[in-house]
Amino acid sequence: MSVEQQLRDHFRDDPAEGVGGPDLESVLDRGRRRRRARVAGFAGAAGAAAAAVTVGAVVTASLVGGDAPPTVSVPDRGADPAAGSPDFVTGTDVDETIQQVVADHLPALGDAADVYPSDWFADGPIPDADFADATDWQAAYPVADGERALVLMGYPKPGEPTGCSVCHDETVPGGTLRTQVTRLQGSGEWLFMTSLLRDDGFTVGVIDYVTADRLAEAKQARSISDDDAATVVRDPRMHFDPPADPPTGP
Repeated sequence: MSVEQQLRDHFRDDPAEGVGGPDLESVLDRGRRRRRARVAGFAGAAGAAAAAVTVGAVVTASLVGGDAPPTVSVPDRGADPAAGSPDFVTGTDVDETIQQVVADHLPALGDAADVYPSDWFADGPIPDADFADATDWQAAYPVADGERALVLMGYPKPGEPTGCSVCHDETVPGGTLRTQVTRLQGSGEWLFMTSLLRDDGFTVGVIDYVTADRLAEAKQARSISDDDAATVVRDPRMHFDPPADPPTGP
């Protein structure tokens, strides 16, 4: 599923009626299992991973206020990923780079449970071996009790709309910064969302899930500050190469 579709599934006219989106709890559970199996062999795998060119922007969910550093639409290669970042997908540095950017701006999130490639037609990960064909990347974070976050970035699906009539849009250098808060009735979670729609159509975004009875309580309980969220969503380091073989259907 495309990044824009996942974000749009959460955008609703009534902030108490948000539905849809990725099954993040399943992703977190799967990530914990994958990580336990991978950490043991991480030292060798990290050294064997090929260096893929990765640039761009990562996201986090928040209401954005105040000034934020400028972004660029076609940045040069960013800083090398941290040596200690888990290698969730062998053969590429995209997963480590996502983790590094999030760690730089949002250290309170801790370690990712899973980082994986996906595409326009997949409801979840595609096989790690097919990462070169990915149209989007996602990272799941179990932040704290009652809070979790999903980081997304990817290319637009041809013909897919990118508008959001109920979002707060702000024109920034290189694109449009979009924010909204909504609530999932079934789980009682408040979703704080921020996305950056770049001028070239590439989208980065984060959904911050917080369980609370009221919006004021959810804001108070969040581990992600508005200022830090703004620096993450507009960080120019995160990007990845276009898919080598774009998918044409499920």
